[in-house]
Amino acid sequence: MRATSLVSVIPFLVFFCIKSTAQRFIRIDSFRVGAYGAAAWGDYDGDGRADLAYGAQTMQTGQPDFLTIYHNTPGGMAALPLNLPYAPSPQLCWADLDNNGTDELIVSGAGLNGAQTTVYQYNGSTLMPIAGLRLPGYENGYTAAADYNGDGWKDLAMTGYDSSGQQAGVILKGGPGFSFTPLPARIIGAEKGEIKWGDYDGDGKPDLLMNGYAIGIGSSRIWIYKNMGGDSFQLQPTYFPGMAGTVDWLDYDGDGRLDFLATGVDTTGVQNRTDLYHNNGNGTFSAAMTNLPAFGEPSAVAVGDFNGDGKPDLALAGGNDSSADFSMLAYGTGTAQFVLDTLYPADIQNCIAETADFNGDGFPDLLLSGNLLRNRGAAVAVTNIAQSSASLRIYPNPATEAALQLEWQATTSGTQSLTICDAAGAVLRRETVMQKKGANLWSLSLKDLPAGVYLLQIGTREAVRFLRP
Repeated sequence: MRATSLVSVIPFLVFFCIKSTAQRFIRIDSFRVGAYGAAAWGDYDGDGRADLAYGAQTMQTGQPDFLTIYHNTPGGMAALPLNLPYAPSPQLCWADLDNNGTDELIVSGAGLNGAQTTVYQYNGSTLMPIAGLRLPGYENGYTAAADYNGDGWKDLAMTGYDSSGQQAGVILKGGPGFSFTPLPARIIGAEKGEIKWGDYDGDGKPDLLMNGYAIGIGSSRIWIYKNMGGDSFQLQPTYFPGMAGTVDWLDYDGDGRLDFLATGVDTTGVQNRTDLYHNNGNGTFSAAMTNLPAFGEPSAVAVGDFNGDGKPDLALAGGNDSSADFSMLAYGTGTAQFVLDTLYPADIQNCIAETADFNGDGFPDLLLSGNLLRNRGAAVAVTNIAQSSASLRIYPNPATEAALQLEWQATTSGTQSLTICDAAGAVLRRETVMQKKGANLWSLSLKDLPAGVYLLQIGTREAVRFLRP
């Protein structure tokens, strides 16, 4: 809405506090409707923009299931003209397996002759299967990549049902020429869970966190495998309530140690749970009392600093005790108590939450089910206060010219941030400038801004409202 009654050149100061005052994520695109799918972000062509692999079952008679690669272009996400075979009960994982600066796509799932895994590589024009590369096939499981031994090559951890229909798990040591060697000591075979790499004990070696349902045990569990070095992993004698669903490392309290979050159903297969575990720093974890609601299986979690305050936030989706299709945002506070907010509705039949900064603005975006959600940036609540001795002045206001002139006084020299927000407080642009002690002058282009009311913030506390006719 255009404003018409602003004073032209008299600025005033406002103080900012970060809180949720506007919908953080807005839907900018949607992909094919499906169910029981998977998605993953990666950069297959090395252009620095996150591309997307997304597949699902259509659940419609006569409509084939699909696995689509979306190329991240300056004009938006564009589907590549590929017909990659969809594997039911899929798992997708991007990783640079040959150290050439581009990611390969690892696709696991059910095939005509049992579980199978295919690795696709970009050849300069399209994605093609890597000939001669044979990896163990798994379905209804999970694949995660990391360099566990520090040799510069990506290694893989994989679980699920193998090609013979048995639950299995393996760690594959990567090497040159797409060579992968299974470690003698295998990890537990489990389904309906996840695997995440993370250095929870601070020794510089990534460890394994995993969960899922294991037939041999007869119930779901959460396991931690400590990386002992020398291609050895040791199952830790820790006990957590069994859970099939999701697991994620995060340092929720900022103490420098990785804690973890788990969602899903317990060993009864009935009770929904969301559990947060605090890393005690001595190899043990203790349950933290949290205000997060329970999410059942299927469930999905994406961890990212969505509001840019340096604390991990959560995007959660799935079924819970009160709703079949439930989703929410949980902003980190440095404690086990999160600030809960709304999120775009999720589809439990296609329960996916995957985050990446696909537009390069510094704020993590989100794929939720089949919807692409853009993070609008740091939302701020603005309260006017009486005019004081202004250290920031802008002109002309209304900004009738292409450039806005800034004047401010600085008590120190160094870098300074200039931020433009819309009237709702969402960050539209952020620039870093070099300031000197004393008087500073700067010219700011407004050519990309449509007509409207905006806020120009200097640093973290002061702002001036201006009009762009």
